[in-house]
Amino acid sequence: MERQLVVDSIANFENDPEITLHLIENNTISKFYLLEGKELDINDRDGVWLDKNFADVKGLKVGDRISFESEGYTIDKEIKGLGYSPEYVYHSSSYSVMPDYNKIGFAYMSNKAFPDDNIP
Repeated sequence: MERQLVVDSIANFENDPEITLHLIENNTISKFYLLEGKELDINDRDGVWLDKNFADVKGLKVGDRISFESEGYTIDKEIKGLGYSPEYVYHSSSYSVMPDYNKIGFAYMSNKAFPDDNIP
């Protein structure tokens, strides 16, 4: 078993894409599969590891910055890696059965990267 906080967010783009954020304590079960960049670091307070499909559609690369709005917080992070997750082998939204990576994606980050000391 592995504890993590999963929250919905909106990325700062004109079309307000939905990004599911995973704030993790470990990366041992259903691991983020890195394709580009640095290995996921559970102690990194400034990094985010982003869905490769979403990044490709949006023209994002390792080293770029991305911000998310969630639960009244603005979360601004540097993209440290791009990859896939077994949690999202097939990822669709509530409005479409086909994945539209211009409108949806996911991201992983350390629970220490949350902008408040008390994670809800």
